[in-house]
Amino acid sequence: VFLSMGAGHSEIDPAHSGHPVLLRSDTKRIETSREMQPMEAFLTAWGDDEPVINCLMELDLASWGSLSTPDFDQWCKDVTIVLQKVFEYPTFKSIVAKAHVGKMKATKYLWSELPPDELDVTKHLSVHTECPSGDAGPPTSHVLAKVAQLQKEYFDSNLPRWQVTIYRYVDAAQIQHKNGEALTDYTASQTRAVFVLLRSGHMLADGVSLTSMLLTSLFNESTCSEPEFPKYIPAVTGDADSRQVAHVPALVGQMSSFEAESDLQLACLDVEWDNFQKLYKDLQQRWDLRVTMTTLMQLVAAKALCKLPAMKKDNTIWFAMPKDDRGAQLNRIKTSDAFREKAQEYAQMLKAGTNTNLATGGAYKLQAPKKNGTSCDYWKHNYTRMEEALSKTYMHEAQHMLDEHLGAKARKRATKLLGGTLDYMLSSINAGPQTNALAGKTIASLTVFLIPTCCYERSMMLMRSGNRMSVGMMAHDAHLWLKCVQDELLSLQQLLQESSSSFSDSDSDSSSSPGCVISPGCVICK
Repeated sequence: VFLSMGAGHSEIDPAHSGHPVLLRSDTKRIETSREMQPMEAFLTAWGDDEPVINCLMELDLASWGSLSTPDFDQWCKDVTIVLQKVFEYPTFKSIVAKAHVGKMKATKYLWSELPPDELDVTKHLSVHTECPSGDAGPPTSHVLAKVAQLQKEYFDSNLPRWQVTIYRYVDAAQIQHKNGEALTDYTASQTRAVFVLLRSGHMLADGVSLTSMLLTSLFNESTCSEPEFPKYIPAVTGDADSRQVAHVPALVGQMSSFEAESDLQLACLDVEWDNFQKLYKDLQQRWDLRVTMTTLMQLVAAKALCKLPAMKKDNTIWFAMPKDDRGAQLNRIKTSDAFREKAQEYAQMLKAGTNTNLATGGAYKLQAPKKNGTSCDYWKHNYTRMEEALSKTYMHEAQHMLDEHLGAKARKRATKLLGGTLDYMLSSINAGPQTNALAGKTIASLTVFLIPTCCYERSMMLMRSGNRMSVGMMAHDAHLWLKCVQDELLSLQQLLQESSSSFSDSDSDSSSSPGCVISPGCVICK
């Protein structure tokens, strides 16, 4: 076995920092290192292409008593203290290492725990004050560009693979000057937004494990009122009555995105949870079958995908979705106390160094739905087709054989060789019914982004937290894809409203129907 010490003795090229540290000579470090579980090793084997989880939190400014610079700096110190709890989890205090065991044997991937005196939160935390000009767009779009830029960088190989970045956005037009120099003691009125970004290598924890750690170690339940939902109001033209828009229940929020013509795009929006629940419960009653949030969102994602220029007509859609019994258990919990209790149970597993990446999932195929189908029967037909697709993992036996009998690197090569490129991956995470806070400040929105790799072109991450479900996308066409998802949700909502109203009765004169308040050219109203 050829092994070496990590910190201070690494021979890793900085340009390839996604690769594990090769341990060579430190006997004590070798003895204390722990071999990775199969899924952890598989994710590590992707090197620079290993997926990184990005948790972006937007804080509710209304929960701050004061946002002067001294108060903000004190809150950053409070965050530093809270982050010390991250080191209670073995994967978050270990470097990613590897060992070569002979020419004919698979590479071993290891967790090499750092000694306590080398664990320093300040090496993982950075704070930035951004003062974009007025034409730079809203802060959310600006911070998404920051997240996209970070995907081109990787973690320091000699540190545990996680980072926290705090962004404070200040209105450049309101910055005061004295003697020609800008004053940095900003006030509450000057602050436009505060974001916290947690980035972690996927091998450290999957969605359920990471969320359990956040809920039980970093977050507390907010004592402030629920932040106001930023309702999306579509443009109304023609004969449509703009006053009717206010009566449409808030379902989706304003969409934010970072667009690049030939690079990675990020896009996100929030869905109002109570109204989304009402939506799929109405469908459940109308269709007389069980409707789940995840399957419905899979159908919405697939229908939206069919409208993208990159998709061919009547094409087969290939997608992936991780599944996890822990997530199913969390979804059945209705109260915040019971949810935190179950999350604590999962967090203890992560602290014990077990069950860090339990989510599994394969590839699925679906014959693409027609682009312009709108009736309730059309939606029901395609929902049952989606259910059927999700019940059949593509080449399940072959995948099981690869998982059981191949090492991490061989499994990666087989995946790239045989798996092809999937159209998208969708994952759903539940952070509970409660409104969460970080160091005493309410989190208004919590969005997760996962860089598309491991043989899929796009990723869609759903995160339910409090009364919102965020939708976070990463793809080369994320902006357009999410816009189509937004349109599909609004069209489905309008379809249910139209079909249940008096003027949709079969005996009514169709010409008397009022204009659609969602979209003047809506095919439903036509």
